[in-house]
Amino acid sequence: MISDNSEITEGEFFNSKKYAINLLECLNPSLKYHCLEHTINLVIPSVFELCKNKEDSFKYSIAIAAAFHDTGFLLNYESNESIGFMFAEHYIKNTKDIFSNEDLRNIKDAILATNLSQDPITYFSKVLRDADLSYIAKKDFKIWIDRLQEESKNYPGTALYNVSLNKKSWLKSSINFFQNHEWYTKEAKKLYQKDKEKNIKYLINSI
Repeated sequence: MISDNSEITEGEFFNSKKYAINLLECLNPSLKYHCLEHTINLVIPSVFELCKNKEDSFKYSIAIAAAFHDTGFLLNYESNESIGFMFAEHYIKNTKDIFSNEDLRNIKDAILATNLSQDPITYFSKVLRDADLSYIAKKDFKIWIDRLQEESKNYPGTALYNVSLNKKSWLKSSINFFQNHEWYTKEAKKLYQKDKEKNIKYLINSI
C-alpha cells in the first residue's frame, strides 16, 4: 500500500531484502555474474559505501532498489530491468503504509537506470548505477569479469556472447569498457576511481 509520506527504516530494508533474496535464489544457475552474491555481497554494500553520509531513509530506499535490481533475470535476460521493477512494485504495493509514491518513483528510476543503454538522471539512480558497476574498482574484480564471461557464453545472441568466446577478445573488451566508463556521483569518483585505474593497468598487462 502506498502512503502520502514515508520513512524507510532498517527493518523495512531487511524485510524487502529478504523478499528479494527469495526471488534471487530462484535464478538460473547459468547466471554466474547476475546472481544472488552479486546483489548481496557487492551492490548493496556499495550502496551503503556511497551513502555513508546520507539520511538513513534515503540509503535504505536505494538499498531496496539494489535488492530488486536483478530479479528480472528470473523471466528475461535482456531488458530485465522493467521486470525487476515489476517485482519491486508488487512488494511495495502489498506492504502496508510503508512506501510513498516518491519512493516508488525513485526505486523505479534507479532499477531502470541499471540498463547500460541509458544514463541515470536522478541522484538516486546515479548511486545505484555506480554501485552496480563498483566491481570494476574492487580487489576481486577479475573474479567478476571471469564470471561475466562465463555467463555470457551461456546466452547466444546477447550483446557479449561473441566476444566472450575468446579470452584475448574478452580482455580487450573489458579494458575498453573500463576505460570508457565514468562514475556518476562524486562519492564514487572519490572512493573508486584510483582503484579502477589500477585494475585497468592489471588488465593491460594481462594481454
